[in-house]
This record gives sequence, structure tokens and C-alpha cells, in this order.
Amino acid sequence: MLAEDRVRLRHMVDAMEAALRFSLRQGLLRAGLIARPTIQVWAVKPLVFGFVVLFGIGVIRLAKGVAAGRPVGFLIASMLVTCVAGWWLLRGVGRERATAQGKRLLNNCKSVSAGARR
Repeated sequence: MLAEDRVRLRHMVDAMEAALRFSLRQGLLRAGLIARPTIQVWAVKPLVFGFVVLFGIGVIRLAKGVAAGRPVGFLIASMLVTCVAGWWLLRGVGRERATAQGKRLLNNCKSVSAGARR
């Protein structure tokens, strides 16, 4: 198989996978098993920009503090807290969440599956 054929095949498989994921997501939304994301990606772009700017300022101050021989322990701790807070705020952005009905169905499927393995 030629390299061009492999690339073409990979693109076809990727397109089919994307179409299947989209149709599955739409079906789950229509059935009420998942809910649309409450926080859209576009709504948090300013927040992401703020965290990036804040972290960048911290990196610059850290470099200057180390170069001047000043203590930077509190700055490092503050930067870690900033990273954790940013991750915590942004971890669920743009993701669908299971509804109560979806969670019940999923738990039912898990219990049936666990019973079938015995």
C-alpha cells in the first residue's frame, strides 16, 4: 500500500469516526441521556486569557527574583495555586454531562454487565 493511500484511508476513517461521534451525541441529546454543556468554550476564552497572562507575569517575576537572589517560594506556591484553580475551572468546559436518566441507565447497564461476568 502506498503512503498516499494510507493517508487517504486515514482521512476517511477519521471522517467516519467524527460522523459516528456526532450522530451518537445527537441521539443521546434527543433521548435526554446527556445535557448540553452549561459552559460553552467561547464563554471562557477571556478567563483562559487571564490565567495565561497571570501565569506569564509569574514566570517573569520568578526569573527576575531568582536572578536577583530573592526568595521566590511564595511566588512558586502562588503559581501552583493559579494552575490548579485554572484547571479546576476549565476542566468541564464544553463537555456534555449525563442527566439523571442517563446516569440511571448507565448504572443499570453496569449492574447487568457485572452480573453477566459472574
